[in-house]
Amino acid sequence: MRARLIVAALAVAFLPNFASRVVGDERSTVPSSPSASEPRPDAEPLDEDEFPLALESDADVDAASSASTSSWAKFPVGSWARRRATSVSYEDGRPVQSVTETKILLKSVDWDKKRYELQYESTIKLGAVDFSRKSETVAYDFWDVPVDDDSTVEELAPVALKIGLKAIPCRTRRVSRNTDKVRETTTVWYSPVVAPHIFQRQTIRESKLDDGASESGTTSRELYVVQRLPAIARIGIAPPNYVARSSSVSGSRKLSTSIVFSPSIPGGSLRENTQETRSADDPVVYQTDSVLLDYYIARPNEDSRRALSREE
Repeated sequence: MRARLIVAALAVAFLPNFASRVVGDERSTVPSSPSASEPRPDAEPLDEDEFPLALESDADVDAASSASTSSWAKFPVGSWARRRATSVSYEDGRPVQSVTETKILLKSVDWDKKRYELQYESTIKLGAVDFSRKSETVAYDFWDVPVDDDSTVEELAPVALKIGLKAIPCRTRRVSRNTDKVRETTTVWYSPVVAPHIFQRQTIRESKLDDGASESGTTSRELYVVQRLPAIARIGIAPPNYVARSSSVSGSRKLSTSIVFSPSIPGGSLRENTQETRSADDPVVYQTDSVLLDYYIARPNEDSRRALSREE
């Protein structure tokens, strides 16, 4: 269940009346549930072949990478977002529902290492009883990839991504890390000069045996790709929102996620919808709808002001 809830933080429907960005001591609240007339994304499982994969190119991206590529690091420390994930599983044909609320807090930003830390505090709501989970802190780089002190980074050849009718020159970055249980390799295709910056991300996770070797048949692959950009999107101007898809395959399990993002809020995601199937012909066996409840943008401290002025 924990793994499903973590993966559930990925998918979405379009939210047209989202509140404007708030700075300082105020915070913004968004509706916790969509209206019946509100458009929703195509929830059918996606085939990996439908994703616009990267094509090799001599594309040249000459702008330096910065916190602008991150959905978190560009905000002041102390900013947070609170989300509610409603999950439904099907046991013997009967739906079983659970609700988890998670507050995600930006704890720190290291401008020299290009890393930041998020603190997750979750509460599982079962009827009238709330169960709090142990607080968890995770470190990420400025490309929103989990990292640790032993992670290795490679800068690969630039490519051109095709998003609809757009050809976007992108840099390519690969991060590898090992934990006691998994070997993880994440490749990111990004453009520091065209919003929303991160256009494609592929993660391969290999479970490890006790001796450190990879365990056969336990490799999972996850592919995230921006699917649609607003017509007003252009170089140097962040779009008000954009649509992305994520597809994860692990053995017979396949997760399909639809996401809508706004670059002006911490974490970016407005609403997500994830569905799990076992095969192309099977019905959905698990579904999660995650919605942004509210968020807060802290006042920038002196360190972040200096870092931003250096970037500019």
